[in-house]
Amino acid sequence: LQRLQDQYRQQYSNFLTENSQHGKTRILEICRVNQEYGKQWYLSNIHSQSIRQKITRLRIDANNLNDSRSRNHRLCKSTTTNNVMCEYCKGKKETVEHRILHCLKPEFVRARENLQNCLENYIENYRDRNDNFKVQFVLKPCIKSNNNMNDIMKLICNFVKNIYN
Repeated sequence: LQRLQDQYRQQYSNFLTENSQHGKTRILEICRVNQEYGKQWYLSNIHSQSIRQKITRLRIDANNLNDSRSRNHRLCKSTTTNNVMCEYCKGKKETVEHRILHCLKPEFVRARENLQNCLENYIENYRDRNDNFKVQFVLKPCIKSNNNMNDIMKLICNFVKNIYN
């Protein structure tokens, strides 16, 4: 079993390297969140199956956002839709990053502000962190060593529930 796991890890690493060299940015956007092999920590620590599914769908870009739906329609050769734009933010693509960080839909703005205000109490300079950190923090909470882990997980779960409808 260990040999199979090691082989898979090596193949996964080679896959990431090969695709980065060939400019397959979409694959890399998805994989940048998950650069480790194995069961993800959040799967065991978020008790709501619905929230786990939503986080996973956002992580693998198989969600109900316009950018993902448009791409998936083209891949499946079903009725095509070219509407990748956010209906609340003129001229902006509705991507996972956009939904988490920038969408102007009032409910999302409130949910984002609430999350940021609360996380400021737990994570030093959270608001000043770069966008990549914030997206990864929501999609792959790495807070195992934080004493406030349960509080932070509840905040993230509420945020995901509010932004993923």
